[in-house]
Amino acid sequence: MTEAGSGALMLVTGSRGAGAFAAMILGSVSRYAATHAACPVVVVREEAGAVHRQVGVGIGDLENQASLTFAFEEATLRKASLIAIHSWHLPDSDVSRAGPVPSGPAGYVQETETAKRLGQLLGDWGAKYPDVPVSQELVHGHPGRALVGLSARADLVVLGRRSAHHGPASVMHAVLSHAHGPVVTVPS
Repeated sequence: MTEAGSGALMLVTGSRGAGAFAAMILGSVSRYAATHAACPVVVVREEAGAVHRQVGVGIGDLENQASLTFAFEEATLRKASLIAIHSWHLPDSDVSRAGPVPSGPAGYVQETETAKRLGQLLGDWGAKYPDVPVSQELVHGHPGRALVGLSARADLVVLGRRSAHHGPASVMHAVLSHAHGPVVTVPS
């Protein structure tokens, strides 16, 4: 499928399933296309919800410009607002490559700095797209769960995608499998 769409601007796939449980299972073709295609891939869920006039974008990497471009363009086309979510799950018991994860005042400083950087980034994008109302949320918790929750109140959720050889894509797989509405994966 990804070869067939190699010259496409976008691929659109459906999700597989018939019934409540099966509807949550993403088909292998859709999953492969969403994680490997050279262009953005939209995975459309079978359930049709109310229109919220909101586009959501998951911000895992503050440097991924492709997903922000797509999200702002979609919000413009839909005359919708944009909400950017940055989420992380770092219990005190976790250890990063640099040592224990900061908690207490150090964790607060890290969160404040992240909020500031995200605010600056979104401010720059908001200047390019002045007709798009922009907001941000910093969420403590698993990013996949936060983005699935976002999918219940947004018309579209946009996720940045790294090339397949850049480690696990558990957040993307969680969102693709459990989203309440359409999800777009955008290659970086």
